Amino acid sequence: MLPLWRWIKNQFVQKIPDDIALCEFDCHRLQCTHEEWKQCPRRLGGAAGELRPEKKAQSADKQG
Repeated sequence: MLPLWRWIKNQFVQKIPDDIALCEFDCHRLQCTHEEWKQCPRRLGGAAGELRPEKKAQSADKQG
């Protein structure tokens, strides 16, 4: 029974790899070419300053 439950769960809930999670959930574009995806500044920067605070700001919060 457990393998059946696992199969059903995997049909709905799956882990999205970090390198494409931003594209899957927070991008206005529906499709990109492979070349566009490789060079996307928003993806490469992790949407810094948009969805996630910049790493410098996080470091300053921890020190203060």
